[in-house]
Amino acid sequence: MEGSPYINVFEREKIAELEFFHPKSNALSAAMLQELADEISILGKRSDINVIVLKSYGKVFCAGAFFDELLEVKDSIEGEQFFLGFAKVILAIKSAKALVLTKVQGKAVGGAVGIIAASDYVICSETSQVRLSELNIGIGPFVISPVIKSKISNSSFMHLALNPKVWFNTDWLLSKGMINEVVSATSLEEATQSKIEEFASFGSQAVHQLKETGSTKGLEKEMNSLAKVSGELVTNEETKRILTTFLSK
Repeated sequence: MEGSPYINVFEREKIAELEFFHPKSNALSAAMLQELADEISILGKRSDINVIVLKSYGKVFCAGAFFDELLEVKDSIEGEQFFLGFAKVILAIKSAKALVLTKVQGKAVGGAVGIIAASDYVICSETSQVRLSELNIGIGPFVISPVIKSKISNSSFMHLALNPKVWFNTDWLLSKGMINEVVSATSLEEATQSKIEEFASFGSQAVHQLKETGSTKGLEKEMNSLAKVSGELVTNEETKRILTTFLSK
């Protein structure tokens, strides 16, 4: 894919759609993650929004964090801040008054799987797949682990994490409760818009009260603690060596 990275927001009655793009398979840089978290937080506080839609442009949903930035990390503090990027997005999703619907049209890696797990409703193309590839590069899917575990159980999370080279398809994801609907690639846009309109038709107060039943107690503290673990790991020589080899392929 070619072009400049962007995050666009489109609004219509009771609906806000956020579309992101990055030429590196929709990997999200630190700046993009911060912008995405900020946009979701602002929209999530509004009483006139029933549904926030997350989607990306292109064939891949999201390649996770923009790992080119990891090589520039100088110390564990910088590393911790890097890994908090997806934590901020996840917290914004979980804290939003509005329902968060995520449209997945292709592969999702690493932190993107955390976004999927945090979402209230996920519609996927039948060609979609996910992978937690972190162990391949000397780190682990620590920051996103709480939200994934809460969605699919600890044992299913460990199965994902311990198979970093395996792509898990929509049959597996649906059976574990990670996603809600699977449709053909040609039907994805129509199915997504239909569900968006349905969510928009619900009473706003009922939607907002429903979201409040989902507890985020302790989530921020847990993810902050796990970001420190990742921040320390990414600064050691072994991880730097593995990451350099990985990115040079």
